[in-house]
Amino acid sequence: MPSTPEALPTIEVFYSYSHKDEDLREQLEAHLSTVRRLGLIKSWHDRKIPPGQEWASEIDTHLKTAHIILLLISADFLKSDYCYITEMQQALQRHETKGATVIPIILREVDWRGSPFGKLQALPKNARPVTSWPNPDEAFADVARGVRKAIEELHRKLFSVPMSSPAMGSVAPAGGLTLPPLWNVPHERNPFYTGREHVLQALRQALTRDSAAALTQIQAISGLGGIGKTQTAVEYAYHYCNDYKAVFWVRAETEAELSTGFVQVAQLLGLPELEAQNLDKTVQAVKNWLETQHDWLLIFDNADHPELLKRFRPRNPRGHILLTSRAQVFDMLAIARPIEMQAMLPEEALTFLFNRTGRDERDAAEKERNAAAELASELGYLPLALEQSSAYITAKQTRFQDYLTSYRKQRLQVLNKSRPKLGDYPASVATAWDLNVREVEQTPATLDLLRLSAFLSPDQIPLELITNGASHLEPASATLLAEAKDDPLVLYELLEPLTRYSLIRRDVDAHSYSIHRLVQEVVKDELDAAPRRLWAERAVRMVNESFPFDEVAPWPQSQRYLPHARICATAIAHENMQFFEAMNLLNNVGVYFSNRGQYREAEPLFQRALEIRERVLGPQHPDMANSLNNLANLYSDQGKYEQAEPLYQRALAIMERMQGPEHPDTAQSLNNLAIHYRHQGKYEQAEPLYQRALAIRECVLGPQHPKTAQSLNNLAELYRDQGKYEQAEPLYQRALAIREHVLGPQHPYTRATRKNYANLLQKMGQGTETTELQDEG
Repeated sequence: MPSTPEALPTIEVFYSYSHKDEDLREQLEAHLSTVRRLGLIKSWHDRKIPPGQEWASEIDTHLKTAHIILLLISADFLKSDYCYITEMQQALQRHETKGATVIPIILREVDWRGSPFGKLQALPKNARPVTSWPNPDEAFADVARGVRKAIEELHRKLFSVPMSSPAMGSVAPAGGLTLPPLWNVPHERNPFYTGREHVLQALRQALTRDSAAALTQIQAISGLGGIGKTQTAVEYAYHYCNDYKAVFWVRAETEAELSTGFVQVAQLLGLPELEAQNLDKTVQAVKNWLETQHDWLLIFDNADHPELLKRFRPRNPRGHILLTSRAQVFDMLAIARPIEMQAMLPEEALTFLFNRTGRDERDAAEKERNAAAELASELGYLPLALEQSSAYITAKQTRFQDYLTSYRKQRLQVLNKSRPKLGDYPASVATAWDLNVREVEQTPATLDLLRLSAFLSPDQIPLELITNGASHLEPASATLLAEAKDDPLVLYELLEPLTRYSLIRRDVDAHSYSIHRLVQEVVKDELDAAPRRLWAERAVRMVNESFPFDEVAPWPQSQRYLPHARICATAIAHENMQFFEAMNLLNNVGVYFSNRGQYREAEPLFQRALEIRERVLGPQHPDMANSLNNLANLYSDQGKYEQAEPLYQRALAIMERMQGPEHPDTAQSLNNLAIHYRHQGKYEQAEPLYQRALAIRECVLGPQHPKTAQSLNNLAELYRDQGKYEQAEPLYQRALAIREHVLGPQHPYTRATRKNYANLLQKMGQGTETTELQDEG
């Protein structure tokens, strides 16, 4: 096999920094590891000076040879005479003479305006210090993107390497584009192919790995239609064409296409068997050539049914075989695990949108850049969708902002206004998966799962969500899925047609699966208004079955279902749903947010649940009291006592009227109102309410019930606040004994009472103070 293309020249990056910022420098190096691994840069800083070497001389040498000098700015950098006077001054001199590119990177907050490097564009965005970003990784990622652009520009200027060079994303063959004499790739190279370096490298490594086994000479790229599999195969063929004597392209969707493709290869090779009446002889002649000749690449495109390749695959290939497929399993071909294509990275998609529409990202206004980023996200970073939208934006010369606004209103109707112009994609996103969806329709229960998935969050759909809520599906599907609770293979078999064509991606370890958001849009777009509402309601009912109520921190199940509950909450509002599961789900999600102190998220959920309950159940229904209490708790926790009190009082009145004065639910309302008064220091109003709630619970629920322990704990808190320690102590003791016995010593409520009691003992001079917990609603 000929040698691989010569690597791109390497850029040397010099780090000028204070040792007090060494941790931040290491984090930046980590974020630049991708370009380092690609061989684009080699980094240098003084920690790389070998023992025994003169450090000043080493620093001076690398300062004189570095192509890029990063000034890591902080107060300690400016304070250091060596950093500020020696390194920075020499760096700026080289920058003035265009011998190096100097990039200031603001690490920590410091007044640097007016300094010698102040005229240079600093990183991160808007020169906002890295440590002031809520997420430092986002800051370093922004810095890495800026440094990468500088690297690309230097390659173009210093080494005459175009921006579409192999390591930069759009790969061109080293040494110039000279196609081999045996070449039938039917696609032109896409000039806007962006990113995917890791996929191209993985392909090259897999195909050239040194081994005698044929297993290493065949590689598959799998993934959803429109994800860029064919484009990547085309890019690989053009990039490495100088390494092959022959490159063959065969369409592989059907056996007829495979046969036609092999005839074309036989014609290209000039094989005498081309004229054979028996097609098998022609196919065998091509296979014989592939088994005896070296340095060739054979690409099977769209091999969605890998079993068809068994007849056409050479037994002992002497070259490389690459296939693209929506399938995920290739056992019948004995292929190693395929490379699964994912959607583009956000920064790749953003770069593509600007390049494809002929715009300079660096010159774009912030609103326009943000709109492009949001559009890429809305399209799920799917290359086909990005190409469709770019084709329209280019043709109509519209802004990203305007296209985004229309897309959010009309979704696929806007996307389908333009077909992809470059890349030899299918006609549109809508047609990319049409055949696969038609095949799924042959299994009604699988089609039900696909439609349900369209109305949930696209990522990490829990399998138990389906089995828990199966009764809300079509009767036949519900019956079938009922078996899955005892036999999980039933569900796996129903999901298999969806994984077969990469319509979903399974996560075996997380016991979940994901679906691309545009697959969701296509599935929903095929439904009329009535069935769309039906499936949205089914999703709400099923999520309600699984979303827990008032789960104890750290809320693992709530967090697992939260993305799907959010989608359902939006659907409840949009479709004006007014059934039990809808209001119950809104209430439970509100409780989750309220318990976490996320009041802004909780309030509209509680309000919507209250509105639905009042309209459906009537103003005096006991469930109304539950919603009133939850909303009142939320206001009280924020100190909005005037808004909270009438809600508490109304809830108590409903309970006393509908459930009776001695009912446990009435006791809960009494407890909540008492807490409200205690928070305001209105102890005389709180005490009789606490006492009455305790009396009801002791009488109705029993002296050892956890709710009785709650009342004991809260009444003890009230007495402690008033300095009535002797009255509080026996109540704490009783509450703690109940909770240790019933809930266990490590339960959060038990630990809370234990801490509260310890605080009391400290105040009484008998212990050490611990963190105090509030009373319990």
